[in-house]
Amino acid sequence: MHLFSYGGDRFYSANREDGLWNYSFDYYGSEEHYLYLKYPCRAGDTYDYPAGRPPGVVTVVSTNESIQVKAGTFSCILYRFDFEEIVSHLNIYAAPGIGIVKSEHFSRGDISASYKDWEDHLLEY
Repeated sequence: MHLFSYGGDRFYSANREDGLWNYSFDYYGSEEHYLYLKYPCRAGDTYDYPAGRPPGVVTVVSTNESIQVKAGTFSCILYRFDFEEIVSHLNIYAAPGIGIVKSEHFSRGDISASYKDWEDHLLEY
């Protein structure tokens, strides 16, 4: 299992057979881990995401999205994270065995309109 660091020295991701797992460590060394991106998967699959604040539900939207970023072009799974009590969602494009290629967050300004708050891309692979 290979660990990938992000967000400093307290957050790691690891590709495992059942998907991408996140690991976090608090200042006292306690570990929390959870399934972040499930694969293999099929379009329409859903699962709970317990680590969000508040928690949410993840839906597999598509399993064959071609995403081009600075690091190259990747065949990705598109996951949509919907968070309870928050009018927003997060799209994650991930390539199995590689990890997150692109992520984008959307908020809703009113009942009918949404806008993109931010977007991140894989720079090197």
